Amino acid sequence: MARQPKTTLDYITIDCVDKTTLKRLHRKFKAPGRLFWYELLRLLGRSDGYLIDLSNDWSLEDVLEEELFVSKELGIEILDALSDWGNIDSDTWKTHKIIWCQGLIDRHSDLWRKRKKTPSNPFKSNGNNTTTVQKHTTAVPNNTTTDIKVAVIPQSKVK
Repeated sequence: MARQPKTTLDYITIDCVDKTTLKRLHRKFKAPGRLFWYELLRLLGRSDGYLIDLSNDWSLEDVLEEELFVSKELGIEILDALSDWGNIDSDTWKTHKIIWCQGLIDRHSDLWRKRKKTPSNPFKSNGNNTTTVQKHTTAVPNNTTTDIKVAVIPQSKVK
């Protein structure tokens, strides 16, 4: 029996030189903003499907306070800023309260060549607006799971 494909990261890469995101976070939120970004990337990397569902008030509080080390209010403010700056997908965050960071996926592109399938944002449509919705179970902190609705986009077949 074959192994299931891996859907998490073992590591994330971090630059030695601060980029724009870290400078903005530090300017606006000081050290908590920088820590938040690093911890958010680590949490996304170890989350099944590379997304974090914060649509439930309990998971929102748990993730922000226990995993990202900020208050609920500050966490939402930082996530809104990251969304406005384009670091997390704005539509997915504002519409569904789900965090998706395409930059994390792009930055680890070498892994996807080995794994044969590049993860994609399940809430983005494919242009012809044909999407279906399925239930997807994702892990949240404290070893619990939550059901979320995931848009399934049919892939085109190349002949």
